[in-house]
Amino acid sequence: MSASSPSRREPQLERDGSPDANERSDVPKVADEHYEEIEGPGSKGVGLFAKHPFATGSRIYQLDYWSRERMPIHVTNHSCDPNAVFDEHGVLRSARPIEEREEITYDYLRHPIPASPWNFECECGAARCRGWIDASGGARP
Repeated sequence: MSASSPSRREPQLERDGSPDANERSDVPKVADEHYEEIEGPGSKGVGLFAKHPFATGSRIYQLDYWSRERMPIHVTNHSCDPNAVFDEHGVLRSARPIEEREEITYDYLRHPIPASPWNFECECGAARCRGWIDASGGARP
């Protein structure tokens, strides 16, 4: 599906064929006083959006992949020109000022997570977009 396509993405399924946590209505959405999960534009699906401005270097959240079925990391999308990065302590911090209601993103290849072996066509829209994100071998030419 192209980045300009207005259609919704197909539901994602777990290995057993059941909908993943991002597709199920019985799993609470991610939100706190700093961010909230919102259905994003186009085919990207849900994303994590700022509830208030973040100055450069501000703490957004601590990396936690397993303690609940849906965590902020599960809905933070990739960008080849991200506005956030993980520090050496696993804290996602703003890499530049982030405006209220702006999507919070990080670079999946710069901060790989073994539980998520990404391999997808990138739709970030950045001027220097890699085009394809493949955690096993980086970007495709």
